[in-house]
Amino acid sequence: RAITDLGGLYEKGRGVEKDLAQAAALYRRAADLKYPPAMVNLGVFYENGISVDKNLTQARTWYEQAADLNNPTAMFYLGVMYEKGKGVGVDYDKAMSWHKKAADLKNAAAMNAIGNLYDNSSYKTDPAQAIAWYKKAAAAGYAPAMCNLGAFYDHGKGVPLDHEQAFKWFKKAADLNNGMAMFN
Repeated sequence: RAITDLGGLYEKGRGVEKDLAQAAALYRRAADLKYPPAMVNLGVFYENGISVDKNLTQARTWYEQAADLNNPTAMFYLGVMYEKGKGVGVDYDKAMSWHKKAADLKNAAAMNAIGNLYDNSSYKTDPAQAIAWYKKAAAAGYAPAMCNLGAFYDHGKGVPLDHEQAFKWFKKAADLNNGMAMFN
């Protein structure tokens, strides 16, 4: 863990001069030691081309290795890759599978992503399921899900139109510094 933490300090420039190449090298070292958070960080670097050549196949490989070690963040990122078609074909069923695995491990972003999939007509539109998953993510303190719930109540989508409920959810999200909620 210490190697990954040191990589994080280099990545953010905390206590040392920011050095993304050094961060990537440290994440790689820790990932080679089978430390899942380092695998995820290295995957993010490859996915976004941070101090390494952008390589979605490498990103997916690192996420898969971390997911095999039960890392919910890696599972969530794999879900996003399949949902968005990043380095793989769009596959909503695989996206849902990965998001559900992450949600089972209490990953609130994955819970919200499941809500988004049920709110997306490209998958299986089911407002009741979307709301249920947004509520799970909101209960876990995830501000984007609170914002999504606010929008559902604000527009009467799958629920009765209720501006007081919309305000409640937007306010909770805004209190957590969610910019979209502040805009609403």
